[in-house]
Amino acid sequence: MFRSVEIKNFRCFKNVELHDLSTVNLLVGKNGTGKTAFLEALYLACGGATELALRIRAWRGMLMPTDLSLDRQTFEGLWSDLFFHFDLNTPICIAGIDSHNERRSLVIAFKENGELLLPVGKE
Repeated sequence: MFRSVEIKNFRCFKNVELHDLSTVNLLVGKNGTGKTAFLEALYLACGGATELALRIRAWRGMLMPTDLSLDRQTFEGLWSDLFFHFDLNTPICIAGIDSHNERRSLVIAFKENGELLLPVGKE
């Protein structure tokens, strides 16, 4: 269980911090205000596999490209919608403190040489 969460550069969130979360929390808002994006951020932070981002695409009804060649354009097409304002130059950072006061974090970033970097784990 997360007690606090910080989300940077993810979908509609440039920077959001939530503290004092409890066992039950309600997300309320109009359509398109980030409720699903918030849950997706938590899902990615809890996971630790790159396939989770692809599952999110499928849930949103986004088709996978038929050609999965490993070029930068293909990767950008698969990942750019996760970045705030499609800004691939600023990494996505999702971090939280759990009920055991342990920090959990995820960073998704494009390196200049075109590699996709997804370090996952406890700090």
